[in-house]
Amino acid sequence: MSIAHIVTRGIGPDAAIKGILTAGILGGAADETAPTVSSATINTAGTAITFAFSESVVATISTGFALTMSGGAVTATYSSGTGSSSLVYTLSRTVQYGETGTHAYTQPGNGIEDTSGNDLATYSGATVTNNSTDGQDVTAPTVSTRTVSANGTTFTIACSETVSVGAGGNGGFTLTPTNGGAAVTLSYASGSGSANLVYTASRAVSSTETLTLTYVQPGNGIEDAAGNDLASFSAQVVTNDSTVNGAPTDISLSSSSVLTTAGLNAVVGTLSATDPDAGDTHTFTLVVGTGDADNAIFNISGASLRCGDPSGLTPGAYSVRVQATDSATNTYAEAFAIAVIEPGTVAIFKRGPIVTDIIQPVVREVIQ
Repeated sequence: MSIAHIVTRGIGPDAAIKGILTAGILGGAADETAPTVSSATINTAGTAITFAFSESVVATISTGFALTMSGGAVTATYSSGTGSSSLVYTLSRTVQYGETGTHAYTQPGNGIEDTSGNDLATYSGATVTNNSTDGQDVTAPTVSTRTVSANGTTFTIACSETVSVGAGGNGGFTLTPTNGGAAVTLSYASGSGSANLVYTASRAVSSTETLTLTYVQPGNGIEDAAGNDLASFSAQVVTNDSTVNGAPTDISLSSSSVLTTAGLNAVVGTLSATDPDAGDTHTFTLVVGTGDADNAIFNISGASLRCGDPSGLTPGAYSVRVQATDSATNTYAEAFAIAVIEPGTVAIFKRGPIVTDIIQPVVREVIQ
């Protein structure tokens, strides 16, 4: 070690020459600056911490460091690095992704020091950089079930984990009827911060409908706590628990002509309804609307469409509008062309102008 500072208290007769300071003899100026810790970083595996110093250090005594981490107690045991500017310590447990903490050092006496013997000073409360990826959630949430409730308007999307609505919003879902039902739009209702997202359907879905769900990720839309986004998907089958009765979808008339000689309240034909709900019952009435021009001439008894008095009618085409009402008061209406004909003539109906809700099928009757 060099002689750094020699102060003479008096040289010469009667110590006449005093206070001579030599600023470095036999080897130059000495290092009197103690090392400092510039950073403390936990590795990606979460198993070791590296202390970086301002200069090369010697771990004469490797104890003295203490860690305080949010995930619980952990100790650091010296592993390697003496003689360099970085010392590596092994951790007593694996530090998890997302943990925060601080490091401190208590100088044990000639513990960590530089090559000139300057000791690392005691300190506390320095921040630890945690690069651990152990336990990091990198798995995106998925949709496990898609269910329409009994009321037909509440739609629940169950996810594989807790999700929230991100900056991209709660949209992106499309509910599609696959057996001819009217379009449905979904409006977000609740569920952010849980595993179940609840949406309200724009109309009641009936019990007989089949549907699929599609999702287009808008970017930071539905995501988990780690920010993993729910991925886009298409045409996933929906469970339909609706108990809502569906409306009739068609009306049929067994015959669409009547003879002028058939008598009062002559039966034109028998009415029947097509309904998605098997076994549903229906009532039939004449109603106002497109194609109702001759409703007053006809009447309905049960499922029979009748002509009040065909004998007083001029042979030709007449129009009525019939409505079917099911047991849940759902309705469907349709216009029919009725031929009033004289015996021995032929009535031919083609797809024609009196059709409203559906196209009237071709009807041909030959009356003798």
